Amino acid sequence: MHRLFEAPATTLAVLACLAGTLGLPAAEAGRTGAPLETLTNVQAVLALGAEGGRLRAPVRLEVVVTYVRSVAQSFYAEDSNGAVLVHCLDSRYRPVQGQRIAIDGFTAGTRLGAVVEAVNVRVLGTAPLPPHKLTTAEALATGRDFGRRVALRGRVRDLRVIPGRMELLLNDGTHHFFALVRHSEMTLPIGWIDAQLEVRGVGMPTAEVTSGTSGPVVYPLGTNDLTVLSPGLTNVFDAPPLIRPVGRSDARLRASGVVTFKSAEQIFIETPDGPLGGSLLAPIHQDYPNSLSFDHS
Repeated sequence: MHRLFEAPATTLAVLACLAGTLGLPAAEAGRTGAPLETLTNVQAVLALGAEGGRLRAPVRLEVVVTYVRSVAQSFYAEDSNGAVLVHCLDSRYRPVQGQRIAIDGFTAGTRLGAVVEAVNVRVLGTAPLPPHKLTTAEALATGRDFGRRVALRGRVRDLRVIPGRMELLLNDGTHHFFALVRHSEMTLPIGWIDAQLEVRGVGMPTAEVTSGTSGPVVYPLGTNDLTVLSPGLTNVFDAPPLIRPVGRSDARLRASGVVTFKSAEQIFIETPDGPLGGSLLAPIHQDYPNSLSFDHS
């Protein structure tokens, strides 16, 4: 058998040396133990997934800060390829929405996928925020638009105001989603029940709200990120009464009965058809009557 090519021993040694110094993609490097390739765009980070993120691949990104979380030194950022959650380990840096920054750090893995741990952050200036991407609750729930600035449209099924924020439950026609709106002082909006809204903000596949339920969530920066597309009910008692829910967990009904228990957030009444409980959208005055009617979703 004839050999088509035979490399000298010195050539093989040089090639082996070069292979040991070049970074490899994280998935391959995780199997071989070789140095990891430095990731320079968000999509490369996201492609690692939760398991790949735990390999601690080096990261060097230029991104725009889009949303600063209430959790200390944690924020969302985007480049032209996508969005990523950043946990900042640089105590000198304070994230501000709209900053254009350079990040040096490493990947980490979470149950939601790969994230970035920023060791060094340098502010490059400011930049326009990326436009909101029109999406659906289903796309958000599957993680396709995780951390991105998104816009969703839906009908308000429930809402409540708690200290520091307002929580909205909406339905886009197929799936439910939540909007958690930051606000220092807010009164309960009038006429938003059953209103059609466009909600803009950073999206997440799932988060738990005050009621204990969870689902896809949008985080608007304030009420300016909410647009009423069609008005809702100004008086929910104008709606026709329904004796029983009609096959949906958010079907609206009216009921009359005697109050058996009331707290700051809940009320229970005894109706001719049995006991019924509901969450209060607005506080009831202390001198409430023993018998009343209320709307419940």
